[in-house]
Amino acid sequence: PSCRFSLDADRLIARVPSRKVPSSVQLEVSRAHAMRRLRAEIERTLVDILGHDMCGRLELKSKVTLRNGNGLFERWLLSRHLRASTEGVHTNDHFTEPLLPMPYLRESEVPEFLQELLNAGVTADKAAETARALGGASRSAIAWFRRQRPGAAPRIVVRMKQTRPGAAAFSGSQRPDEDGGMIEFVCGKTRLQLSSEHFAKLHELYQRSSRTAVRPDDEGFRARVLCLLLRYETLDGHGFQSAASGAVFDTLRAHLHVECE
Repeated sequence: PSCRFSLDADRLIARVPSRKVPSSVQLEVSRAHAMRRLRAEIERTLVDILGHDMCGRLELKSKVTLRNGNGLFERWLLSRHLRASTEGVHTNDHFTEPLLPMPYLRESEVPEFLQELLNAGVTADKAAETARALGGASRSAIAWFRRQRPGAAPRIVVRMKQTRPGAAAFSGSQRPDEDGGMIEFVCGKTRLQLSSEHFAKLHELYQRSSRTAVRPDDEGFRARVLCLLLRYETLDGHGFQSAASGAVFDTLRAHLHVECE
């Protein structure tokens, strides 16, 4: 059994500062690599400190826990961003990294994560060691990411992968057929897909927010869609089947001014 983090979301959201973090395809590709490095180091750390048997009882995606989900990592990650938001209010030193977790030194800085390990049967010494090790892993991931130097803007190729016979081919100047299948974004070794229906919806919402007509082959629009897909991929969110309730969307709209999905 796992202990859900008992963070006061209403209180924290009210104190979260507005953070607009510049993004680009190059940055998102580097961020995705940094997150993969972090996940791999955390898996190695947990197995080394806690052992295979204990890891098998945790909500952790690893080679020994393929079916347990990844709730332990996700709750730890979310708690670090919530803490970063509230601590920044007092120190005026906002941690603006949108995905990678804020580093820390002491296990006392992640009390919810520590309690979850204790509830799962981990000894106090091992739980503290694990918590500190994850803080070190987050420092390493952040340091690696900050050392990266983006090069020239990469070439983005967008093409239709038809799944229905007779579907219209993707035309750069026209909206893709909403029933035509999948649209693939290719950028170097990165290949990500979304349905043509979702692409069309994003295109429509993008035009509404920018209040101007934008072609589907507009380079700025394509780059933003690819950044969005990279964020989902980095968060391991592709294929999530959970849904947010109306109350969640009301809170996002009221406190964070989110006006679209």
